[in-house]
Amino acid sequence: MLTTDRAFLRVRWPQRSLAVIVLGLCFFGLFFVLYNIAVSYTTAARASLALSTLPLQTMIVGALLGIEPLTGRKMGVCVAVLGVFAALAFGLSAAPSGAWRGELIMTGAVLCMAFYNVWSRAGHFPNCRPMSLLG
Repeated sequence: MLTTDRAFLRVRWPQRSLAVIVLGLCFFGLFFVLYNIAVSYTTAARASLALSTLPLQTMIVGALLGIEPLTGRKMGVCVAVLGVFAALAFGLSAAPSGAWRGELIMTGAVLCMAFYNVWSRAGHFPNCRPMSLLG
């Protein structure tokens, strides 16, 4: 009876479990830490504007890693995100002192999220169940 209990408790780890752990730490750990630090340096409105650059950063990370090619259609997102950069740049004089630090930290947080978006696709982890990447 004791041997069957041990067999029941034995866990089968996926082959790429270290990659899944790193993804979890990157998004569920580092992103939220950086997000909270960023909001302590800048306003929530400016932080959310920096957060809205996620689609662009995800496209850039995917292109740099060779996972997704940049196409003309995707480059339209660049035009949309230019408005975000313009809003952040023109409102810099009305921002609290040191707000640029918060926006820079928020850009790092969004970069963590972009890497998570690119690497956590089910195609990159064929031996994992799709919902296991969320846990």
